[in-house]
Amino acid sequence: AGGLQCADIIVSRVDGIPGVHLYDPNSHALCEVSPCRPEQIPQYHAEFIEAFPEATGCIITLLTDYEKADVKYHNAESLLLRDSGALMVTLQLCATALGCNFCFSGNLGSTLNRAIITRPGARIAVGSGIFGPRIG
Repeated sequence: AGGLQCADIIVSRVDGIPGVHLYDPNSHALCEVSPCRPEQIPQYHAEFIEAFPEATGCIITLLTDYEKADVKYHNAESLLLRDSGALMVTLQLCATALGCNFCFSGNLGSTLNRAIITRPGARIAVGSGIFGPRIG
């Protein structure tokens, strides 16, 4: 979307380690997020465990700033979805290079979005996947 950098990368773990983190590209660090609805985080993790029962590792969820893109572009959602697809493929390539797996989930991340965003419509969930060690 024209280099607007609308995507936020959210990281959480399915292996019982608590916390939800936002990737800060300026400091290359994960910053803990305080969910406004923390009771929905286990529900989100359960959705992944149901889809990937043997998975361990991190759930990567992409949330994008719809308002930022909408100010500049018509059909902003289409651009945000295409950008997220490119980012997800990049994550998959990086995981492969590191000898790990990154599997797209088919789950956009709406449950997590509702759990951590206080203002509806401020961010939209555009994709998620699970990153972890190779199995088998």
